[in-house]
Amino acid sequence: MKKNIFCLGIMLLVLVVMSGCSNKCKVSGKVTFPDGTPLKVGMIIFEDGVSQARGNIDENGNYKVSSEGKNDGIKRGTYNVYITQANGFDTSGIESVESKEGQTNVSMQVAPLVNFIDSKFESPTTSGLKVEVKGKTVYDITVYKPGEVPAESAAAPEQ
Repeated sequence: MKKNIFCLGIMLLVLVVMSGCSNKCKVSGKVTFPDGTPLKVGMIIFEDGVSQARGNIDENGNYKVSSEGKNDGIKRGTYNVYITQANGFDTSGIESVESKEGQTNVSMQVAPLVNFIDSKFESPTTSGLKVEVKGKTVYDITVYKPGEVPAESAAAPEQ
């Protein structure tokens, strides 16, 4: 009986130690505009002053953060958050040209590259986005289009 209790105690100790071995936490969320529409492209970056973790934003605005491997999470701590690569080509003013039978018409227009979010969100010092990761974390973010940041949130946070 004493041997069984001893073995059970050792097994519990091993389980407790094993559960504390991984200090990475899963972090995910959604990036949207105030009207609820998702930011459809970009990369979200979490910085703690020593390391960086990142995740791609998908067409639904969802992201999962990775630090070393795919969706492996990040260490516990406080992170400044910002978004990069949230841009694309504005093709709204480009018309397609159809060729006439027997003729070759070549028309080329270059669509301008536009930012989908205000530049405030592109730097860890101006984004105003900060999160403390203590365990599995869902961190949803609201961003604004260029020039649409409300006055009360436009100022850079004090460091």
